[in-house]
Amino acid sequence: MNLEQAWAFIREEGQLKVKDRIRWESNSLVKLNPKIPNESIIAKTSTDNFPAELCTVRFHRIKDRLVTLYFNGPLTTTTGYGGHSFTRKEGCLRATLPYKGRWGECAYEFQGTLPSNWSLDEMVWAMDYVWDIVDEMS
Repeated sequence: MNLEQAWAFIREEGQLKVKDRIRWESNSLVKLNPKIPNESIIAKTSTDNFPAELCTVRFHRIKDRLVTLYFNGPLTTTTGYGGHSFTRKEGCLRATLPYKGRWGECAYEFQGTLPSNWSLDEMVWAMDYVWDIVDEMS
């Protein structure tokens, strides 16, 4: 096995590890794609209702393949002043995949903090997996 084959193997194995932790927000392309299982598709909703501990994929502009991945942390409950408690997600990282728009190729864009339940490797594998599927859609 040469180095290129070894990297391809590692990438494929990594994608298999994170594939079950990815959810796709529903749209016509997502529903028709045979590589996206029905149980991985969620209804359109606001980002604060995206599932905790999972990565949710949202298309912003299908034509340009403008896609953002939302890496959500686990839910934590905090008790504040006066004994009031509230539940929130530990953190969220938004990663926008590169896309070709009106002004040319755009780069990856990241906002937020990667939650502790996602390693850097897992984030990269998830982005690779989503990119492969998005690339085939167009």
